[in-house]
Amino acid sequence: FIKSNYPHHEGYWSWGTVADQVVMVVRNMRRTMVEYHDILFDIATAKKNNLAYTDVLYRYRPPIDSFFEWRDYRVMDEIHWYGWFIDYWMEGGKLRDIKTHKLTTPAAWPYYPKIEERGPCKDDPWHAHIDLPNVCTNSGEYIPPTPAPTRSPTQYPTRSPTKFPTPAPSRSPTMWPTPNVTYANYTRPPIDPYVAPPPAPLGLESPPVPPPIPPIVQAPVQFLFNSLQECCNFEFPGQPCSMIDECPTPSPTPMITESYDPHCENGEIANGCEPVAVISAEKLRDLTEGAAETVAIANVLTNRPGISEYLIADEAWQCIWEELIPNGKGNRMVQDREGYVEEDYNFSAEMLSEMTVELDRLIGKYGSGEWTGKATANRLVSLLMEHRG
Repeated sequence: FIKSNYPHHEGYWSWGTVADQVVMVVRNMRRTMVEYHDILFDIATAKKNNLAYTDVLYRYRPPIDSFFEWRDYRVMDEIHWYGWFIDYWMEGGKLRDIKTHKLTTPAAWPYYPKIEERGPCKDDPWHAHIDLPNVCTNSGEYIPPTPAPTRSPTQYPTRSPTKFPTPAPSRSPTMWPTPNVTYANYTRPPIDPYVAPPPAPLGLESPPVPPPIPPIVQAPVQFLFNSLQECCNFEFPGQPCSMIDECPTPSPTPMITESYDPHCENGEIANGCEPVAVISAEKLRDLTEGAAETVAIANVLTNRPGISEYLIADEAWQCIWEELIPNGKGNRMVQDREGYVEEDYNFSAEMLSEMTVELDRLIGKYGSGEWTGKATANRLVSLLMEHRG
């Protein structure tokens, strides 16, 4: 038996060409996230203390704050890795993007290839050509909009009153007696201190008049459009309209054909990468359904050359399961951890919603079309529906 997490980022294709077939083990997504963190914690603890992994693996539950910190950092991405992992094996190693699940290329896998952006004029709009008649172009040679000039409300500059205070004009009482003041029964007429200047003598020019303010000339309005058709319809309605396309638009999504992991394509697993059976990790440890799940594993090995001749008789299968699971004999397993139980761990509403979306995607995909005729797909859908609840 070879246990592997490949092609997850924690897994490696480490067995070369010695594998014969694939059995995919599926766990509840929420419990997978908890146990993934706990194993990482076990490995880090062993490295830090120079211990063998077996000394700490499955022994204790890590501090729950450690899980919460890891959860907030990793879970949203790992949800997509979970579904992507299932797609990889169910489709026999077909290359897809992790988050979008679209087909991708061998060079970009496991991510979608980066789409090359257009040239320097990729954002230029369509507009009427400046010189050529009845032509729309996206060359970028258009008059940029210029704000209309504004006139100052005061024709002649004045000093700011805060910087250069100018007192209001006043008349000195000694120089300019107040009008209508009586002196010894004589009323002096009002004195106007402001005497109009005498008219200019004949033959002399009048004072210079400031030149008139030139009229404001608006720049021609040039309209910009999102498409050639809009430009032609607006600028040249009912007239011939040609184009000069300086930035031809490439296809937004390059054609990507199906491709497969070379490990699978080259037959490095004798019977292909698509699983011959789907097993539930939860049911295998369940005290009611565990024995039947053990039989499902054994049936995969029956009649396999090189394996079946070494397979123990079916009368002993029930006994083996009882000794390992209910009686807890053998190596420590996930249920042997001391401390918190899996129900003590929680996820945010956003995370739970994203998990539901991913489960719905997988259920919808493998529960329809050609997949309905495959026993492995039917088993997978049944398990995922139980996990979704």
